[in-house]
Amino acid sequence: MQVPATAIILAGGRGSRLNAEARGLPKCLTPILRKPVLQYLLEWCARWQVAHVRLYVAQMAEQVIRFVEQAAPQLGLQYSFFEEPFPAGTAGGLALDPQRPKEDFLFLYGDVLVNVFLPAFYQYHRDKGAQATLAVHPNDHPWDSDLLEIDNQGRITAVFPKPHNSTTEPRRNLVNAALYILSPSVYPWLPSQLPADFARDVLPALIPKIKVYGFNTSEYIKDMGTPERLAQVEEDVRSGIFQKACAQHPRPAVFLDRDGTLNPEKGFITRWQDYELMPGVGEAIRKLNAQRIPVVVVTNQSGVARNLMSENDLRLVHNRMEQMLAESGAWVDDVLYCPHHPDKGYPEENPHLKVACNCRKPAPGMLLEAAQRHHLHLPTSFMIGDARRDVEAGRAAGCTTIGLRTGVGCRDTLWPPDIFCNDLSEAVTLITSKKFWEAVESLSQSLTRAPGVLITGFPSSGKSTLAGALHHTMKKLGRATYRLHLDFWIQPFHERSPTLSKRLGLPFLCEHLEALLSGESVSLQPYLSASRTRAQENLTLLWPKNSFFIAEGVAGALPEVIRLFRSRNFPIVFCHVSDNILRQRVRTFYAWKGLADSELEYILSHRLPEELNSLRHGAAKADFLWSHTY
Repeated sequence: MQVPATAIILAGGRGSRLNAEARGLPKCLTPILRKPVLQYLLEWCARWQVAHVRLYVAQMAEQVIRFVEQAAPQLGLQYSFFEEPFPAGTAGGLALDPQRPKEDFLFLYGDVLVNVFLPAFYQYHRDKGAQATLAVHPNDHPWDSDLLEIDNQGRITAVFPKPHNSTTEPRRNLVNAALYILSPSVYPWLPSQLPADFARDVLPALIPKIKVYGFNTSEYIKDMGTPERLAQVEEDVRSGIFQKACAQHPRPAVFLDRDGTLNPEKGFITRWQDYELMPGVGEAIRKLNAQRIPVVVVTNQSGVARNLMSENDLRLVHNRMEQMLAESGAWVDDVLYCPHHPDKGYPEENPHLKVACNCRKPAPGMLLEAAQRHHLHLPTSFMIGDARRDVEAGRAAGCTTIGLRTGVGCRDTLWPPDIFCNDLSEAVTLITSKKFWEAVESLSQSLTRAPGVLITGFPSSGKSTLAGALHHTMKKLGRATYRLHLDFWIQPFHERSPTLSKRLGLPFLCEHLEALLSGESVSLQPYLSASRTRAQENLTLLWPKNSFFIAEGVAGALPEVIRLFRSRNFPIVFCHVSDNILRQRVRTFYAWKGLADSELEYILSHRLPEELNSLRHGAAKADFLWSHTY
């Protein structure tokens, strides 16, 4: 793994906004949990084997020099200094330095805490043949930042200084993170009039003259130049968020569909003025941002292939989306879209985009590309969407899938998502619930010696959520899982028997389970919960060898099913919740199905109490009682 040999660190700042001077400290020696920020930067350079650090010093230079002379040798770093004759700004030291590097070098600010996978950053710079590469990312205050325009190849094409006029076209939430890889090609464009600011005075001059690229990263790069930002940085270090943010080891992410997940499903949105977010979306994404979980939007946009809009129109729609998220203090780390459509032959179409591709969901191409681009770990990531194509794309990429009841509500899914949630807010609450996942992990540890588990319980008591969470946790532990929905055997509504056991599919359920648990395949037309009918498509089921079998459904509480799984040494988990939560969930579930109020009231007052009474004995047979919510 190659990295630049030299790092130049700007260590001459006064830190007036931090009141560092009053404490007798230069800005770069401001402590973060009792360790100077400069120490973190030197450790980062040493970790990636940067050979030499050169520090530009000015304010209280003797303190910085003394600190580096003690710290750098202990880290195996060579060091040198250039003392600016006057405060020359962030570009001035480089303009004045008589010993500037003759090859690519790192250029970073002494008040920015960094945890970036440097070899990947440098490889990107080299692969692009760049003469300058900026680390870029979104932030939670783009209106107060200089924004960048970047093309589909990653080349920076424009800088839009703050403030931004709200009546103009929306800009992408993408800002300069103040971490650069530069080549000597930048030297001719350094200003002679000093002081000068690199971002304000140099960068706009470089963009039209040399190849300037943006390395879009969701890793940790944050300045601590104000008391508020210093407090946030300290909390990030204290909580471990800073330490885990590096992409050296692939990280889990959350992938989001767009239409029906972030914004209302209303056909093609061709004008940015028509874009709107659903309630609670910004707040939900902000929770993920706070935990530094990368968030990537992956969306099919065949309106481009159909010539209903241009790619520039789509770019502006996504800029507006990012702008609206920022109003809630939220951001997405990347947006990938598929402009293609496989059906061709229409006079108004864009024929070069009317192709079969690997990026259009349900194909997993966009997720795979994002994983490569951002070093993401797909098996521990989540794909959230409202349609069958989202679920199938997530499953094909190896993610845990969360289906939403917003938009088209996943009513078209043949094989249900791993977890169902009412909306994005609920999905994010689940993902970020520490207590819930600790309970799931504890349960999974109790099941490690078993061939599988039967999860049953009352209707709407959290069985499917637990099964999906257990599937996700087992993947994190490196164990393959097989998920079986016992609801596949429920009788369609027009064939319903008054007997609960027959409504739930006995005796065919037990017959098929015997075959599956014996390693045989089973073919059936599964019950579709949304329409209460049987699917027209056949499913073939087979339990793969050496995978952990997770069976879940109300039918698991029937004595015949319990005996069957007991005979195979399956532990049994029985799920239950309070009556108020259960009744509210039942209401939501049947509203999603589209039932009339009169039918829903009948279910709540007659059928539900009957089912609860019939299923209670299952709790006494269980090895574990589960009542954890998120």
